[in-house]
Amino acid sequence: MRRIDKRITYYQCSLCKTPYPSPRAAARCEASGIEKRAFKINDRVRAKEKRTCSFNKNYICRGAITAIKGPAPFDADVMKWILNALPNPCPGHFWEYIIAYTCPICKMEEEKLYYAVELERDNRRK
Repeated sequence: MRRIDKRITYYQCSLCKTPYPSPRAAARCEASGIEKRAFKINDRVRAKEKRTCSFNKNYICRGAITAIKGPAPFDADVMKWILNALPNPCPGHFWEYIIAYTCPICKMEEEKLYYAVELERDNRRK
């Protein structure tokens, strides 16, 4: 029996750490740019669109940012529904904001992931 080792070389984007099979693809990912951070941890924010509670009632998500993930590369399948709200030209990497909030209807505490274009500052006191 022989052991066969196969070495595979990947090239990594320095912004999002995504591996690519060619240096050209990694350079194209790096050149696509990065979105400016719109919020910081512990900022009070609210969602622009309504969410639906488990009791089938609508509410607006208001809470604080607990974590920031990314930058993540642009994924057209995931973000095609918010393309109208994106700046033009569109940056290639986005920050993902995790919001901790309490549902005002059922009082259940949750955390959800949002992009900056889906959020706005909430100046209302807690």
